[in-house]
Amino acid sequence: NIKTVANGGKLLARVFQNIANQGEVLKAAGGPDADKLAPVIESSKRAMADLIEPDLGPTSDPRTILFMANLLYDMDEKPRAGRLYELFMKSLENDTDMKRFKLDPKGTLDQVEATVAQRPEFKPDWANLRTLLEDSPTLKENRAKGLDREQWGPDKTPIDYPRAALSLREFKAKLESKRTVLGTDAYKRIMETLAEFDRTVNTLAQDVRVRTRLAEAYRDSGRSEEARKLYISLIEYDPEDPQFAAALVDQVIEDLSKGGKVPKEQLDKARGIAVGLREDAGKDLVQYWQAQIQVFELSFAMGDLKPINNTLRKMRVGKTDISQDLVQPSGRADGKVKADDKRVRRAKNVNAKNLAERFLKVFTYSGVEEKPTFRIEEMEAGGKPWILFIDIEAPKMVGNVVENADGIEVVVFLPEGESPMAEAKPAPQKQPDAPAPAPAPANDPAPAPKDAAEGGAK
Repeated sequence: NIKTVANGGKLLARVFQNIANQGEVLKAAGGPDADKLAPVIESSKRAMADLIEPDLGPTSDPRTILFMANLLYDMDEKPRAGRLYELFMKSLENDTDMKRFKLDPKGTLDQVEATVAQRPEFKPDWANLRTLLEDSPTLKENRAKGLDREQWGPDKTPIDYPRAALSLREFKAKLESKRTVLGTDAYKRIMETLAEFDRTVNTLAQDVRVRTRLAEAYRDSGRSEEARKLYISLIEYDPEDPQFAAALVDQVIEDLSKGGKVPKEQLDKARGIAVGLREDAGKDLVQYWQAQIQVFELSFAMGDLKPINNTLRKMRVGKTDISQDLVQPSGRADGKVKADDKRVRRAKNVNAKNLAERFLKVFTYSGVEEKPTFRIEEMEAGGKPWILFIDIEAPKMVGNVVENADGIEVVVFLPEGESPMAEAKPAPQKQPDAPAPAPAPANDPAPAPKDAAEGGAK
């Protein structure tokens, strides 16, 4: 029956989890075959997720929900992870301890401090932990004014719940090392006080991580409005985070798109933030292109076309733009099937498409001198939707579903009418055997010995 099948699925999921865990242990230990374990671990985790995730719902254990959400997120299965993060967020809505702490952090911290910081050797560590959980009034005021960190006052460490969770773990480890010095009763009293506090701090840290990941899942799935709402709440928590700051700039651009009047000072400030985000992006190509497009949009709103034209010209000359960066791997040739046409790139996800559409819109601005170098096309192939970036002069492309040399169905994007099968290489022609040298005539005299030829021995 259904229950038996479901229980069998859970048992099988446990088997895959054990395989993945054992694989991680062996991989960490090293050895000659350690590099071969990665695909086994990945496949086991994916199989476990496929068996467990579909059955998780509002009544499931939040710990299981969060574990599976993080697993799927790390495997870049963000839409599936997003569904589970939504479920976990709903479980946090009823967390009274977290709500109480956010309403009155000082009251909770004073209560814990009265027990855990009585001994002088623990006071510095507690003070460092506390500053990660509570902002002083001076810090709040000066930060709200937009002052640099050096001008915030004595307290220059803003709230950071994930760091606080790590700091609390270290604090508890130090208490454990002093257990004998503290005595049984004092140690027990402190640890009992920290037990509930530890759960609250970890819940606060999870809340930040989950909101951040859920916002990213919304963004990558094209759910921009839901992503923006979460980012606005995260900006209130940490105005300096680059990901959250990018969302703030997007909010200014959103106001512009709706016909709202944004003061020049706000536009200038937003563009400055976007430039900083672009310069600090490093290898994060999503952050880079989001910030670059924001700079374009805000520059146009300010009537400043020079940086737009200069940047687009450099991109054209360097043959680099968003359609080259925010992509997933192309189809590869393997001797049986061809690779994707070189004029086609597969968009990374829906967010890449949304950003590319904003990028192409820049070329429609009055006063922009450059022309687009690619177009966006969407199609279905192999039962899956695809978003393609295609060079502007390229012909119509189609997705061909074929079996590669490994017997796996793949999609190859080529001009309409072109065969996806690789041309068979002609077999190398066998060279004719060289004729054997003719034997010397029988009546030819044998060559004289060298000494004789030169007059004999001396």
